[in-house]
Amino acid sequence: RISRNDAASLCQAAGISWCDDPGNVDPATQRGRLRRDVLPVFESLWPGAAVRAAASADLQAAAATALEGLIASMFGDAAERCWDRSELSRLPVSIVAGGLRRSVLCVTSLTPDRLSHDALFAAAEAVGDHGMHQRSFQLGSGVNLIVNAREIRIEQGDT
Repeated sequence: RISRNDAASLCQAAGISWCDDPGNVDPATQRGRLRRDVLPVFESLWPGAAVRAAASADLQAAAATALEGLIASMFGDAAERCWDRSELSRLPVSIVAGGLRRSVLCVTSLTPDRLSHDALFAAAEAVGDHGMHQRSFQLGSGVNLIVNAREIRIEQGDT
């Protein structure tokens, strides 16, 4: 959460040898390319951009941890395949989508790059609507989310 120069100064004051990571400036690595080519442009446009980006990353990580905790408390074990619709229907669509995504990726052969996020969010919206008829949302690779009057369940057929 401090700048490189401040960290180097702190090490020097404490009598600790400063060590540069060669990957920080190696244009063959993503981190090196960002630090060499992108961050200087951001800093020239918006001084302090790197520090603010790091602070935003910390906030995002804390929010993600809190969201995962909420999803785990509402959806239970990630290996579950079926939930009571009335319990989930009161949750925000983003929480329902996050919980369904977590479970689908845990219990099926579907990978994140093959998951239809449009179908996932459509299913999450269906959980909270008033439709009582059964609906099936194809997420990809033979994986469906079924939403009916009483439950939401994951089904995986042949791929």
